[in-house]
Amino acid sequence: MAAKKGTMSMLIPRPLVQQICIWFCVMDGLKQRPTYRKLKTIFRRGCYCERSVYRWFYAFKTGRTKLGDLLRPGAPKRSRTADKVNQCRQLVTADHQIGIHRISSSLSISYGSAFTLLHKDKFAIVQKSCQADSTPVNPV
Repeated sequence: MAAKKGTMSMLIPRPLVQQICIWFCVMDGLKQRPTYRKLKTIFRRGCYCERSVYRWFYAFKTGRTKLGDLLRPGAPKRSRTADKVNQCRQLVTADHQIGIHRISSSLSISYGSAFTLLHKDKFAIVQKSCQADSTPVNPV
């Protein structure tokens, strides 16, 4: 089960490697405690806690075949999409003094997401809106 340096396991995240090891132990017919001891000797301090090993062991024993976390219905959705950026750009173009609260309520996203949208894509949004209004300014 131990992987040598330079093998494929160096490319796979450590939690996923541990799940694979647990799966193999389940397929070999090992019990939970020996599986935990094996993982502890292989991964030392980076090993899953005993409860997590038992949880994964039970999941694989009862028929789970997928590794990694499953999608949960309560998982947050991305609010920073190209569509939201374009809508934000239109709002900023229409009203240059628009506030973050107004943007967040009109796009149905949180205040923090609206803030991030404005500041992460600030140059893209501001430059596009400035290019749309590009009228030459005479120096005084």
